[in-house]
Amino acid sequence: MAKVSLVTFYDTTAIGMRCIASYLERYNHDVQLIFVKRLIQRQITSSAQSPEQYQIVRNGTLYGHGLDVDKVSSIEWGLLDATLQDYNPDVIGISTRSFFDDYAIDFAKRIKKQIPEALLIAGGFGPTLSPVRYLDAYDIVVLGEGEESCLEIASRVDRGDKLTGIENTAYRDENGYQQNRLSAPAIDLSKYPHPMFFGDNCTFVQNNSIYDADPATFEENYSILAGRGCVGKCTYCSGGNWRKIYKDNGRNMPPRRNRPVHQIMDELQRAKKRGAKRVSFKDEFLVGSYDFLMELFTRYRDEINLPFFAYVHPSIPEKHQDILDVMLEGGLDCTSIGIQTGAEKFAQSVYKRFQKNAHIVSFAKHMAKYDVQINYHFIGANPLESNEHFEETLELVSKLPFDPVLSTVYWFYFTIFPGAPISEHISDDKMSKRDSEDWHKKGQILYLKFLNPAGSYPIEKYSVDELKNEILAAKMKLILQGKYSVLSSGKEQEYVYAEIAKQFVGKDVYVWGYGEAFRQRHHLLDGCTIKRVIDSNPKLHGTSTPEGVPVVLPDALYDLEKAPIFIFSSYKRDIVKQLQKMSLGNRIVP
Repeated sequence: MAKVSLVTFYDTTAIGMRCIASYLERYNHDVQLIFVKRLIQRQITSSAQSPEQYQIVRNGTLYGHGLDVDKVSSIEWGLLDATLQDYNPDVIGISTRSFFDDYAIDFAKRIKKQIPEALLIAGGFGPTLSPVRYLDAYDIVVLGEGEESCLEIASRVDRGDKLTGIENTAYRDENGYQQNRLSAPAIDLSKYPHPMFFGDNCTFVQNNSIYDADPATFEENYSILAGRGCVGKCTYCSGGNWRKIYKDNGRNMPPRRNRPVHQIMDELQRAKKRGAKRVSFKDEFLVGSYDFLMELFTRYRDEINLPFFAYVHPSIPEKHQDILDVMLEGGLDCTSIGIQTGAEKFAQSVYKRFQKNAHIVSFAKHMAKYDVQINYHFIGANPLESNEHFEETLELVSKLPFDPVLSTVYWFYFTIFPGAPISEHISDDKMSKRDSEDWHKKGQILYLKFLNPAGSYPIEKYSVDELKNEILAAKMKLILQGKYSVLSSGKEQEYVYAEIAKQFVGKDVYVWGYGEAFRQRHHLLDGCTIKRVIDSNPKLHGTSTPEGVPVVLPDALYDLEKAPIFIFSSYKRDIVKQLQKMSLGNRIVP
């Protein structure tokens, strides 16, 4: 058997790498998985003109991700080096995306000095789309889907055979760049085992520490793919155009291939036994035949029944309400709607997205009536998009349903990925002249339009800080109307609590949550009289607090006098949903 180390940066889900690991293990190769850094997001104070990774405005607040806010430290590099040296693999593979091209190449050069005898291979979107660049540092690049080629590489290394002629690979020899043909993609996905989650030989590097554990063991949310492929052809995305790579090599790749339902259910049952509390279907979109979807979600409802996220295709509620009903019964509580722009003609001609705005609004309203959390996705800072196009987006926003508790608005900073068709139409010069502050302000205005559809916010009249104040004022207004109850940051919460608490000095209030969040912020209620502490698990605190305040179950609210409820808990969204079901949502303070 060959000893194989598979490494990824900023991707603890890494389903593709986990699939390859399981396949190699099935054929008795020894596989080590190494996850370097979780992909985290942090608030940042100013936007970057050329961020290394995702930069977004989420619900009016600016965030950076991964490399931009949490670089691999020298200590973490050292831990990675030591882990690989201790294992001393025959093959070291990295699974990566275009965001991490520089990191992946630096990693290879570093490891080559320390373990020169190991074969270095690279796969994933980044290497597939830029193989020549990766071959400056790697021995082999795996192109496209990698199970079969990785198995063949590991087997030949084990036997000491030559590595030439392996399908789905590129390499350099004395004659320069060489690329073998791509093999036909597997249609029957049942041949592949479950992705390797919760494996014994996993290492996680994070916060200058190393853990001999799969990072999935620290998560309550389980990620799964029901199949492979995206039915979209969006020009800004590499994923939806994966099929073109195969077509250019004389191979046909269907837009969508689904796994057998029994295999999906086996994986989910295993995850549930391991303690999963919710599920995220990572398929973009989760589509299939009527029979496939009905069987999948009927069994999910009957056998799994955990809250779940899925990209629901608009055709499902439009044509198959019975499928949506089963999904809702099974636990569907969150979906995303990729709008990108409200300028219809621009969306069609530039992005090749042909959904009409009226259909987007209809779909969003349909999902909202079932209290499904909606994540709205938009893209800004595209040099081809004008201010007039942005005004069309704001016009669309004014028609979309928005629940301050259940809706999240994402405004992405436009990025060109290698191989994305749109790259042919935008020069580097145009990209370098973008105004990131203008993009930041538009993200704030977009969110303001959701909060206050009738409002007008001319971009030239506001600074970033002034728009922050407008957002806070709009939230305050909704709070006082009883329509808003969850804030995006601790500082915002403290400000709003302090302002609202002033109205209840000398009056009765209720508190939900008596843990660390309350201990840190209870001073905000100085002057108020806390009459009850609400807790779904009163055994945790006893029947009363040290100050003598009774601790009661939520149902006690029906019999108590009306008073505002201040939530001090990291489970705000769940508590808000519970109160809304109890018809007590109008008494919530965030």
